[in-house]
Amino acid sequence: MNGREIRRTDVGPVGDNERPTEVKSRPWHSIAGIVLPFVGVVLPLCLLIGGYRFVKHDRVVTDEEMTLVLLCSLLFLTLELAAFVFGLAARRTVLGKAAVGLSGVLLALATFSFAYVLTIRLDRGNAGWLEGTPFWVIVMGVLLVISLVIFALFRAKWLSDRR
Repeated sequence: MNGREIRRTDVGPVGDNERPTEVKSRPWHSIAGIVLPFVGVVLPLCLLIGGYRFVKHDRVVTDEEMTLVLLCSLLFLTLELAAFVFGLAARRTVLGKAAVGLSGVLLALATFSFAYVLTIRLDRGNAGWLEGTPFWVIVMGVLLVISLVIFALFRAKWLSDRR
C-alpha cells in the first residue's frame, strides 16, 4: 500500500445487498408505507357504514348498494396500492420492508375483494357486453392493471435507485 492509496474498511463490495437497511429514501416514504395500509382498511369501512343509510334498500341488494360497495372496494384497492408503492420506495429501510409485507398482503386481499364485487356487479342485467364475465378474467384484468402501474412507477425516476 503506497502513500496515495487510502483503504476504507467500512466499505465492502458494491452490490444491491451491500447495506440492505441503509436509509437512502426520504423518511416519509416508510411512514406513509406503514400508515396507508391501516387507512386503506379503516376509511372504506367508515365510508361504507356512513354511506349505507343514504342508499336505497330493498329485500335484495339494490344497484345503489352495489355501487357503494364497489366504490369502497376500489378505494381499498387504491390505498393499498399506494401503500405498496411507498413501501417499495423505502424498501432499503426496516419500516419500508415491513410496509411492503403488510401492504402486499392487504393488496392481495383488496384485489380479490374488488374483483369479486365487480363480478357481482357485472352479473346484473345492465352490465352490457360485460355481463356474465367470469371471476378469473376480472382478477387477471385487475392484476394486469396493478402490475402496469407498478412497472410505470419503477420506470419513474423517483422510485428507482438511480438518483
